Amino acid sequence: MQYNEDMSSPVNKTTTAPPLEGTVFDLAVQDVQRRLAVLGYELGDEVDKGLYGEKTLAAISAFKASTQLPEGELLDQATWIALVDASLTMGERSLYLHRPYFQGRDVVMLQGALSSLGFSLAVDGIFDATTECAVRDFQASMGLPDKGIVGEETFVALQRLRHAWEGKAGVRLEGRSCVPARDPEVLKAQSVCVFGVTEMTRSVAERVSNLAHATCEGAKVMSASSLTRPPAKGAWVVGLTEADVIGDIKFAEGIKTALGAGLAACSEDECRIELKLASRNTEYPQVLWEQYAAATILDALCDELVKRG
Repeated sequence: MQYNEDMSSPVNKTTTAPPLEGTVFDLAVQDVQRRLAVLGYELGDEVDKGLYGEKTLAAISAFKASTQLPEGELLDQATWIALVDASLTMGERSLYLHRPYFQGRDVVMLQGALSSLGFSLAVDGIFDATTECAVRDFQASMGLPDKGIVGEETFVALQRLRHAWEGKAGVRLEGRSCVPARDPEVLKAQSVCVFGVTEMTRSVAERVSNLAHATCEGAKVMSASSLTRPPAKGAWVVGLTEADVIGDIKFAEGIKTALGAGLAACSEDECRIELKLASRNTEYPQVLWEQYAAATILDALCDELVKRG
């Protein structure tokens, strides 16, 4: 499995196993044991006593044998990453479309819940563009911001409907196709270079590019930091500046208006647009606010591309 290095994840990324067998160790051992227990491994009283003993070592060895990891009792970084992915519970971390894709047990749980509620998608543990589309459909049906970011509000909404999806098989509705939130052909149609002038806006620019390429491998939306030469003639150059204000629910409307006005003033040879971003939002952790801003900008770009045929 693949582990996504997401800043919003609360997971402790311990890289190696505790060194001493049979000794009382720290909270890192308890976290390892908790994750092994979630997966059904029997650890006896070693959990209660905080012992890194024979049963814990045997469980680690058995877990590695169930994967493509090398055999043995060593809890190295690759084993820890695989263990985290395999044991995550829905709600432990925020999820959204990103390369490399989020993968793990929590993604399986999310997909299973959405599938049981009638949103068409594969339950494969990979948060890809189809999963994002199903998330956005669910969010729209619940009156939530439909940006495909599975944070606290979306988790709460799913928990309220737990009676409707827990333990039930998914339903694939006949004739229903999940149209991607961002059409791949649209993302391939126009070269767009996005750049930021502050740490926050550079992060958003990179997230816009990442989100575009997570949706479509051939997307022509790039961040300036990934370019090795100046943007091609006719490219849209979108500069992001930071305003020291708190974002609100009108943010998406403001981005669409500013982008439309900027494009209307462009010539065929040169198109430079400035978008002002709120530096933060009190309802989102910073990393999710930046992801929300990136999704809003990419959606607005796609809307304008569709308008222009």
